[in-house]
Amino acid sequence: MRDVNDKNSYLVEDVNFTRGDIVDVEQVGLHFVLHRVSLLRRLSPAPFVDSAAFCGRIRDAGGRIAVATGFRSSTLTSANGAAYSPGISACVITGSTIDTSRLAEELPVADG
Repeated sequence: MRDVNDKNSYLVEDVNFTRGDIVDVEQVGLHFVLHRVSLLRRLSPAPFVDSAAFCGRIRDAGGRIAVATGFRSSTLTSANGAAYSPGISACVITGSTIDTSRLAEELPVADG
């Protein structure tokens, strides 16, 4: 399980995985999930509660939770121009690219 106080609990390329590996994990955030419809049918009529509960129900049903480390995925927000990607801090969106040299926390949050 990933622990913000334990950097060894994070997936670190060339330390505990090689890009392209599929790595089993305890849980993932739902905004980075790809699954089969058959999985949802096995869980229940209302499978989405929160990330931890969803992942627990998958494991309880005999499912596997894994990270495909060769696939890059980001969740984007217009509130402060942030791109959230697994394993890295929220970064700035510059044009059509994700700028990993600037952290989104450095940007002001837009008024809603």
